[in-house]
This record gives sequence, C-alpha cells and structure tokens, in this order.
Amino acid sequence: RNSDCTSLFGREDDLEDSSSLDSFNSARNKILVVDDEPDVTFTIKVILTSNGYQVDAFEDPEEALAQFNKEAYFLAFLDIKMPKINGFDLYKKLLEIDKDIKVCFLTALGEFDDYYRQYKKEDLAPVWGIRHIVRKPIDNSKLLEEVSIMTTTAG
Repeated sequence: RNSDCTSLFGREDDLEDSSSLDSFNSARNKILVVDDEPDVTFTIKVILTSNGYQVDAFEDPEEALAQFNKEAYFLAFLDIKMPKINGFDLYKKLLEIDKDIKVCFLTALGEFDDYYRQYKKEDLAPVWGIRHIVRKPIDNSKLLEEVSIMTTTAG
C-alpha cells in the first residue's frame, strides 16, 4: 500500500518532466465502453472516434475486465443492466485496478433508480450526480458534452 502514497501527491504536476507523459496523454484520450448491445457500443464508438477519442468497446463485461489495465483509460461508459456483471459491479472491479477511473453509466429510463438505491447503500458511487448518467437512446451531443465535462472534472 505504501507505493500508492507517492502516486497520490503531486502526480499530475510532476508529469511534465516525466517519461510517462506520452502514455499519460494517450490515456487522457482513451475511453472504455461496455454495453451488451452491439448497436449501442457501435454508436458510441463512432461518435467518440469521429471526435478524436480512442475507444475500446466491449459487449462482454467479463472480457472488458480481463483486458482492463491501470491508467489505460481516463473514462469508462458502462451499461448498468448487463448479463454476468452489471455496470455497478463492473465499476467496483475496475476501481480495484485503477482507483482514478471516471465513470459514466449508460441506462434506459427507469433502470437507473433501482440500481442506484441498492448501490447508494454500499456507498459505491464517486461524487454521485446526474453528470454520471447518460440516458439511452444515446444523444450524440449529450454524449460528447459528458465526455468533455469528465475530461475537465475530478471524480
């Protein structure tokens, strides 16, 4: 656990002179998308890549988890309702690997509230707010607005 302490303080300031700057910058541009509906992952990938982001999209949450590396992505879009692992549980597992990952949940109307109540009890959420939710069907401008907000805010 001690090795974590050094990375907590001043990490971003020190990056200017660090050789990890390139990998950090590329990670600032990389987004993970996990949704069990291929049309949703495809749509999001098209929107984001055409706006200059690098996107890795998965339809299987277990596969996404297996491929996930620390500091590989700055942001993850996770569908809440998926077979095998739901979006909240996936987020918990991703956090264990990379405590700095930001998340936006994808949800059809109505689904979110049920899950939210359950997970709020577990105190799982980062800084819970509406900005962590993107409703389906996906609205292009809303999606890009979320990414832009997430790029510039913590949590």
